[in-house]
Amino acid sequence: MNTKEYIESGKAKFEREDYKGALDDFTEAIQAQPVDDNWGAWNGLDNAYYWRGKTQRRLENFESAIADLTNAINASCALADYFGDNNRKHIASALSEYYQFRGLMKERLKDYKAAIEDYDKSIKHQYTNSKSYLFRANAKVALGYYAEAIGDYGKSYTEVEFAEDFFNRGKVKLYAKDYIGAKKDYDKAIEMEPNLENVCFCGQIKAGLRDYEGAIADFAKAIEQNPDSAEIYFNRGKVKFQLDDYMEAIDDFNQAIKINSKYAEAYYYRGMAKSALKDEDGAEEDYFRVIEIIPIPSSAQDYNIHGMANAALDEHKSALEDYKKILDRDNGLAPDYADVYNNRGKIYEHLGKLTEAIEDYSQAIRKNPKHDEAYFNRGKVKYSSKDYIGAVQDYAKAIEINSNVAEEAYYYSGRAQLVMENYTAAIGNFSAAIEINSNYAEAYYYRGKAKEVINRHKLAVSDFNKAKELNPNIEDLDNEDHADNDQGNPKDVTEFMSLFNQRDGLKYLTHDFDEGGAFDIEAFLLKAKDVFTTHSQLSIPKDLWVLLNQFAFSTAVDDFQNSPIASGWSTPEWIEWSKKNGLHPIRNDKFKQIINDFRQATRIESPMLEELVNDIVYDVLDVEKFEIETKDLSKANFYTHVGSFKAALEAIFEEIKNLAHSDDKRKITIRYERDTMGDYFIRKVLITCHDYVSPEELNVLLKEWETGKIKSKLQGYCHWSVETMIEDKPVKINILRDKRALKSEKLETAIEGFTHILTFYYK
Repeated sequence: MNTKEYIESGKAKFEREDYKGALDDFTEAIQAQPVDDNWGAWNGLDNAYYWRGKTQRRLENFESAIADLTNAINASCALADYFGDNNRKHIASALSEYYQFRGLMKERLKDYKAAIEDYDKSIKHQYTNSKSYLFRANAKVALGYYAEAIGDYGKSYTEVEFAEDFFNRGKVKLYAKDYIGAKKDYDKAIEMEPNLENVCFCGQIKAGLRDYEGAIADFAKAIEQNPDSAEIYFNRGKVKFQLDDYMEAIDDFNQAIKINSKYAEAYYYRGMAKSALKDEDGAEEDYFRVIEIIPIPSSAQDYNIHGMANAALDEHKSALEDYKKILDRDNGLAPDYADVYNNRGKIYEHLGKLTEAIEDYSQAIRKNPKHDEAYFNRGKVKYSSKDYIGAVQDYAKAIEINSNVAEEAYYYSGRAQLVMENYTAAIGNFSAAIEINSNYAEAYYYRGKAKEVINRHKLAVSDFNKAKELNPNIEDLDNEDHADNDQGNPKDVTEFMSLFNQRDGLKYLTHDFDEGGAFDIEAFLLKAKDVFTTHSQLSIPKDLWVLLNQFAFSTAVDDFQNSPIASGWSTPEWIEWSKKNGLHPIRNDKFKQIINDFRQATRIESPMLEELVNDIVYDVLDVEKFEIETKDLSKANFYTHVGSFKAALEAIFEEIKNLAHSDDKRKITIRYERDTMGDYFIRKVLITCHDYVSPEELNVLLKEWETGKIKSKLQGYCHWSVETMIEDKPVKINILRDKRALKSEKLETAIEGFTHILTFYYK
């Protein structure tokens, strides 16, 4: 027999599922000499390789199938070269099919990148090949290229809108967490072809939309239709897990594992449920089972679940290695896999690597702009990084994408607004969370705090009572929340504010750009954001941190209502002007004035201290009754929150005025001194009241100094000591002090009255 006759014999055996006999015939066809040198004989050779490849596929010899398809492609290419344009259309159609089939074999070996390359070539040879678009979409899903996959499903019905393609595109949107889009495509598919109804898929969509009860009902119906589906039990278990119904979730995971003993994801989530029930030994056993099932991951999905199990076992280094195998830009299996970026971000967040966590959550969002969980997670990390404005923006975006995350997102947004002292906005956020969940104890508690600050005391008490009714231990939140009550560290303030003098820091927020070329405001703000994030672990007092973030990153003018500055860098007016002109905003007179206002709100420069003291003295004291002596105040230069510093000085002078004394003229000395200490320049403001202070008055002052307004306004900006006489002995009381400093120190020289010493640091 010749080549063609062997091919026909092999095809007949293939149809009868006699794959071994078919394989033998196709091999004979390949080895037989062509009947002549015409095109038909060559076509027979490439066809023989193609059919042998199909037979190898049925025998699950995928690598052999790929080798045969490669030979079929080479034979067709040789034929095309020999005949030129003659019969090119027929050859192109054959090549399209060969590349498509080879791509499918590569998918079976989980070589998705190579499969996509073959589908690309298949489409190039025949762009109307709808199946190649569909297969390429599936491979892209495996790599996490959801947006591109959705585009391929769209191209797959350029000429005809197939119901199946809508259904498949809906599945991709489900993977991409575009649950609303998935529902629209699914509904369209069912409208066109009711037989495509899939209650399991419908349940997954409802679960994504957090319609958990509806999802459970759908999964129950799906189980009735297909009781042997491990996937359906697994999906229902995940929904029950979300509802905190851990025992019921474990039952479903057990059933999934009973049907498929190697269901790695079911073991992982069963471990999570056991951990929630405090069965840590059982959880650990399940996580280890995942590692046993997938000892050597081969696909992106395998590495992902492997990494999740390692993370749950606190094997963070191994988990990061797993994720690197997926995400590595040059050699990764799926460098655009949004969920993996999100998972790796969680590990970095757990390890306290907030910069890396934010970058990974941002990458997840870039890969999948509808990733509401990544927005929510990034918002939490921004909150921890004291980027409260950015946190609010991320929470709002998460709500916009998926309103079902609104309960938690509104709550955390309220927390950020509370820190920024946007009390009305905070109350609105907490109220929105309470409207969704009327038993949200934490939301009542913090709404009460916001109302208390703006003197809505009765309403605040009502909220506090409701919170305590729902959670008797609610007041423990005050001890847990370090971010909202960061008291600051004077040296950290200096470290951060010194960045305003550094080219690679924040210099150009307050200085003109002097590095040549046009000024790119958007690129500059991205760099500034990186600087803020990198230094977010420094302990900066809340009111200063809020002001810094407002100046650099607030986008809405309303954010500046209670601020010493009228607007900032990220408002549309600044950005549009700078982009249009290619100039630093300081070149605009209006913006230059706001930049100067910011400098004056964050730094005491010559002659500000002298002017400030003169204004306060004349506002607070009856100057006719006091002799005021000053020294070197005009030389003062240090960073602080000028508003808080002014309030502290006012409290000091108010305190001095209220001391009971005779009508004799009283003396106050205010001086400024400079010194050095290690890496820092020391800047001291000393205020001496020369009056005699009775023991009774001193006791009152000591209590006030430990708890009063002076301390609250200076906290975090400077160290504060008072030198005076106690029981006829000169002492120095260190009220705000370095950790290594003693609470009080004995002095050698007797002291007249008392002296406040405010010690600032400068670099």
